[in-house]
Amino acid sequence: MKIKAILIVFIFIILSSFLFSVLSSKTNTQNNKIFYVEAFIRDVKDRLVSPALVVKDHLKASEDPTKKGDAAAMLAEVAGLREEIGGARIEELIITPYKELPGSEQNIAMEPAVADDVFIVKYRGKKVMSVLVRDTRITAFKTRLKGEKEVFVLF
Repeated sequence: MKIKAILIVFIFIILSSFLFSVLSSKTNTQNNKIFYVEAFIRDVKDRLVSPALVVKDHLKASEDPTKKGDAAAMLAEVAGLREEIGGARIEELIITPYKELPGSEQNIAMEPAVADDVFIVKYRGKKVMSVLVRDTRITAFKTRLKGEKEVFVLF
């Protein structure tokens, strides 16, 4: 009986450790993605960093040749975003993981697995951009309305 109790405690400790490491890994991944969004925002706001450098350092073009936009469009979007958030202080831009938004604010059409990679940036309570992060790059930061849902614009 004692051996069974020790074995159960041992299995519980192993499972708890495994669960903690999985949850910790997911949190670290999410924190890393938030870090990429913050770095992107800092460079967009910094007038000394050219839009071309922002694109080169932070953005990842779509691998689907039918969805690729041209470089001029990417530069124009970065410049437009710079104008939109230029007056905001970094502390005023709130980055929220998409999954943490209330259901009424979750209006982006996407695969459920992609939701872990999406972050919403708000300024004074108003959404200024939706950001899709893949690996260490921003894949999209602009959405457009398609029907009743928003979809990411991929470059």
